[in-house]
Amino acid sequence: MPLQEVGLSMFRGRYLNGTATFNLGFRDSVLIVTPRTLIVKGTPVPEVYMQEIRKQNFAASLTNEPTAVAVLKGLQDVQVKEGKVVIVPREQQ
Repeated sequence: MPLQEVGLSMFRGRYLNGTATFNLGFRDSVLIVTPRTLIVKGTPVPEVYMQEIRKQNFAASLTNEPTAVAVLKGLQDVQVKEGKVVIVPREQQ
C-alpha cells in the first residue's frame, strides 16, 4: 500500500508490505476496515505511525464503485464472529 495514501506524506513514493490484523465495522451501508496491528519484517510498526494509519478506512474506495455501493446497501450488517465474516442481508420490504 502507498504510505502517502494512509496519511504519511513524508513517505511519498514508499510502500508498506507486511502482515496486518484489521477491525471491521459496518454503519449506514458503509464498510469500515481499519488496521489494528501492522508487522513489517517481523517488527510491529511504531505506535506513532499506527496512530495515523488507524485513521484510514481501507474500504473507503468502495464508495466510488457503483456495484459495491449497491451490494452494501443490500446488507444489514457485516461483522467478524469467532474468526469468520458474518454477512447479514437487509430484509426486503
